[in-house]
Amino acid sequence: MFDWLNGFEQPVVQLTEADVIRCNEIVKRKIDYCKTYNQSHRYKIDGVKKAEPNFCGALGEQTIAHYFDYEYCYRDYDRNLYDILGYEIRTTYHANGRLFTHPKGVDKEGRYILVTVDKTTLCATIRGYSPLNRCNERRENWDNTLQQPCWAMPQNQLWPIDMLPATPELIAHQMRLAA
Repeated sequence: MFDWLNGFEQPVVQLTEADVIRCNEIVKRKIDYCKTYNQSHRYKIDGVKKAEPNFCGALGEQTIAHYFDYEYCYRDYDRNLYDILGYEIRTTYHANGRLFTHPKGVDKEGRYILVTVDKTTLCATIRGYSPLNRCNERRENWDNTLQQPCWAMPQNQLWPIDMLPATPELIAHQMRLAA
């Protein structure tokens, strides 16, 4: 479920105060989990600085949960699980942001969805998606200037979200909703 389409026919979800509270709670639990099990953030971010990228990511996951009418909640970390219903979600506060992916083995095979969030209005736009292998094939998309070099696919190379193939997790969820 989304609230409207922008001028590029991309779904926009208006996040609420309740969404922000939920995302803050999830981030706190993630950070506590990492402390308990002595796990570090991929980018070696510690302490308070760790909360902001996790919060941005949680907002994107909440956005996709709304889009699929799915209840977003905390789950303990499991490298084999996908973010939401079999999809990986990447989120940025930059309206012109790119879809960041890493080499296979660091990132898992699958479909990666880009969400941009306006920090002021909390309007989240689902920009599109791409499978990992397609994200990581164009040499010109490799960005060596970032803290952790990676592929950075521009939005004009993404496929529209309405072309997103269903995962087994999404199909099962839709069948539960229909029942």
